[in-house]
Amino acid sequence: MSCLQEMLMTMHEVPCGALALLDDGRILAANRAMVEMMGGERADLAGRHVDELLPPASRLLFHTYLFPLLKLQGHVDEIALPMRTVDGHGIDTLVNVSRVVESDGRAVVRCAVFRLREQRRLEDQLLHAKRAAEQVPGLLFHLRREPDGELRFRYASDALRGLFGVAPREAAASANHVLATIHADDIQAVLMALQQSADRLEPWHMEYRVSLPGGVQWRETHATPQLDSDGGISWHGYTFDATERKTMEAVRRDKDAAERASRAKSEFLARVSHELRTPLNGILGFAQILLMDPRAPLDESQRRRALCIESAGQALLGLINEVLDIARIEAGGVRVDMGDVDVAAVVREVSALIEPMAARRGVTVQLDVAAECVARADPQRLAQVLTNLLSNAIKYGPQGGLVRVYAAAEGPWTRLMVSDQGPGLSPEQQTQLFQPFNRLGAERTQTEGHGLGLVITRGLVELMGGRMLVNSTPGQGACFGLLLRAGTPGLAADPLAGGARLQPLVLEAADDLPEARVLYVEDNPMNAELMVSLFALRPSYRLLVVDTACRALSVARDFQPDLLLLDMQLPDMDGRQLLDSLRQLLDDPAPGKPAWSRVPAVAVSADAVAEHVAQARGAGFADYWTKPLDLPQVLPGLDGLLRRSRAASGTMAV
Repeated sequence: MSCLQEMLMTMHEVPCGALALLDDGRILAANRAMVEMMGGERADLAGRHVDELLPPASRLLFHTYLFPLLKLQGHVDEIALPMRTVDGHGIDTLVNVSRVVESDGRAVVRCAVFRLREQRRLEDQLLHAKRAAEQVPGLLFHLRREPDGELRFRYASDALRGLFGVAPREAAASANHVLATIHADDIQAVLMALQQSADRLEPWHMEYRVSLPGGVQWRETHATPQLDSDGGISWHGYTFDATERKTMEAVRRDKDAAERASRAKSEFLARVSHELRTPLNGILGFAQILLMDPRAPLDESQRRRALCIESAGQALLGLINEVLDIARIEAGGVRVDMGDVDVAAVVREVSALIEPMAARRGVTVQLDVAAECVARADPQRLAQVLTNLLSNAIKYGPQGGLVRVYAAAEGPWTRLMVSDQGPGLSPEQQTQLFQPFNRLGAERTQTEGHGLGLVITRGLVELMGGRMLVNSTPGQGACFGLLLRAGTPGLAADPLAGGARLQPLVLEAADDLPEARVLYVEDNPMNAELMVSLFALRPSYRLLVVDTACRALSVARDFQPDLLLLDMQLPDMDGRQLLDSLRQLLDDPAPGKPAWSRVPAVAVSADAVAEHVAQARGAGFADYWTKPLDLPQVLPGLDGLLRRSRAASGTMAV
């Protein structure tokens, strides 16, 4: 097929005006766009001379410049050449002209004609598009893989400089300038993803790192491929800075991982605590039964041995509680209720509690607390902190020594200090004070402790917005204390109002107890036997023990208990579910019995997690007894609950 034939076949497909001329200027053919531009019919152009379409000035330009140059170099690009329509109206056009010589020696001139008005419109659109592209918060690009495999950016917005440190003109020469900035650990994955996109003609989506002078950053690219007519591949897409998002995702992942680890740690410690508390309930409980049972009094030797068992059990229980306290503080699970606290009142309460311990060692506790000394604190936590500091001072000071408690306001702060006459601490020991289980050599002495008290104390002080203070010289004792924000005098309430007083527990005799029935649901035989032994000290109480929730539901209607004691982790149902089921069992109580909704229920569990305790109380339990049970507390608790239960039914025994 000749060049002329090929041209005549293809010129009708192009969107611009197209003319085919001979060297003498005669028009061989015109496409539809050219005919419409000239305002005539196709037959009106074919056979005419090109001069008929040109005004005088354009004829001069065509014959004296354009045509000679065309013969010389074979093409002339983008020449402004005004033309006129068939009816004589002038139009501004831009022409691209090429000249091809056929095999028979005949030359054919091809003209592509664009109306300048349309050209300007397209240029304006292109300019607007470019300006819009520069406003996009990212890189817009046209990446092309040439048939020879070379990658080039046919177009890249100016954002390329900021995202990759490469100028668009450099990327147009070779995409290697951009690829060179991709992190060494990511470049192979990027190239493989690009190749896969080309092979499958599937969208290319990639997150990767780039190494720039300012450091490593993240980029995200989205592009859609298309197969070009010459076998090349073009990707049109965009790239944006993903560094902030990836950083936030990493922070979120780290936070989630830390929270999962914290939950796992808390769950593990709670489980360990539960497993340790269950056998401790038997150890401590039976030791206390032996010491309390007036029907079988112990001789002095037996009493000493029972006291040793009880003391060892209490030491282990204290260790379990301290480990859980540390875990809760570290996990942010300890809540503080801040208020204005009368520091002097807290000091008096704690001193009264600690007095028996001081008396056993012959230690004098001297109080030097200023009047109107008020701190912003949680009263219960402040009492816990002071109890630990005072007990340490008594334990580590000499027999017959002096412990001084000092408290005073100092500007915006309130200072509370406890000093002793002990051996003191070296600077090296002071750097290790708050390491868990580090007793600084005291483990080689007879002094009780676990090395956790100060860790807990500092955690609580910091939760209350204060800080710990330590001052010690070897051989001259130690002074531990804290600084808390000062409160407002006159607003401080009773630090323990509404709560239990910090005072030694005394087991009182009960000689006016009602007859009552208690249903205890417990699957652990040792715990069940302990409760049976305890109830033997209360002959007027009838105790029924069952080991499953199912059995409790089957006997409850006939037994009609005045009090429910429910283990919270039964094999067939948890304690809250069982309480709901029991209270739904009977709508109409038996004569002389309180309505089931008014029968008090006590949760009995080795689970000491504060959140679970609160959930149980919210579910309707009147109290929550944590194993190992403190039997001197359990008996008065039983008596009080049963008195209230029987009084509610109007059948209180006198």
